[in-house]
Amino acid sequence: MKRKISLYTKTGKRAATAYYRLYQYISEERYDIRYRKMLSDEMYMHVMPIYTKPIVVKIFIFIYCYFRVLFQLLKDCIWKPEVVILSRRFLNRFFPISYKLLLKYIISQGATLIWDYDDEIIETKEVSRKSFDYLSEKAYKIIVASPHNIEMIDEKYKHKVHLLPTTDGSMYFRLNDSIRKDRIELYKREFRIIWVGTSVSLNYVEKICSGIENAASRIQTPIILTVISNKPLEYSAKNFLLQNITWEREIAISEMLKSHIGIMPLENNQMTQGKGGFKLIQYLSVGLPVISSAVGINTLIVNSDVGFLCDNLDTYQWSDAIIKLADNSCKWENMSVNAYNLWLEKFSFNNNLRIWRSLIE
Repeated sequence: MKRKISLYTKTGKRAATAYYRLYQYISEERYDIRYRKMLSDEMYMHVMPIYTKPIVVKIFIFIYCYFRVLFQLLKDCIWKPEVVILSRRFLNRFFPISYKLLLKYIISQGATLIWDYDDEIIETKEVSRKSFDYLSEKAYKIIVASPHNIEMIDEKYKHKVHLLPTTDGSMYFRLNDSIRKDRIELYKREFRIIWVGTSVSLNYVEKICSGIENAASRIQTPIILTVISNKPLEYSAKNFLLQNITWEREIAISEMLKSHIGIMPLENNQMTQGKGGFKLIQYLSVGLPVISSAVGINTLIVNSDVGFLCDNLDTYQWSDAIIKLADNSCKWENMSVNAYNLWLEKFSFNNNLRIWRSLIE
């Protein structure tokens, strides 16, 4: 008989966190799943990003989410799942006493709580310290994306932790000899840089555009920067071509497969130190050398065999790193092979899948 799982997420598979941290590992063929979404897929499409909405709309969304999750917890009191998997939190910023009482009852009926988070969710005020500690106490296992995420947990709960970097199981098998050959042919005509992410991080990309301008002015090969996000990068490029594309999972995959390097610029602060480095891992999975800010887990992912780490956003290191890869095909090819091999060794989808199955089953 299939194990009964209730999966609490912000929304469905369109949301990157829910998909790459959870959905891709938990199949309906193997488990009896109830999808408990804080926002319905339709609502998510209409209201995200919530911070851009008027206060009246925000209040309505909060009330909607509160009652939606409340009814989901009530359903689980009756359905009695064997495993409850929670992504980040039940409700943004608040953990109502009604939720705590219902969750306590569900656990008392034999459910195992597995809590997964991949960000600095206290610093962003997604959960309070008190709520964070409560979930740490109630969880059977806590799954995190980076060493910094572990530091957030009270010492008495750290024995529950599994470090599981966010990876991508949808691309690695598409990297073949034909794709590699096409990339090399394209390299002779142009050099393609890609950045994939949400609009909240576009300001970091804008800050390194001067480095890309400088690199483009020093080499003969045309440089193309492809930005894939929910909003465009507002920047007037002079020496390189800027290509803005609205994010869709398949489009992002297609663009990465015909790119030459992936970038992840970040400022160094409390919030960015808690990030899981997913962009870098995703780039590596399709053999892309990387250039990244030396922040948090990025310093553990990137080594000199697969890319470059930069200390600041406005430093010459960004332009120098781009030139080293764009102006030396042998170096780029070697790093591309190393990138894919590093992903297989340290960030394999199949390894994460095995761990998730062992935790659930």
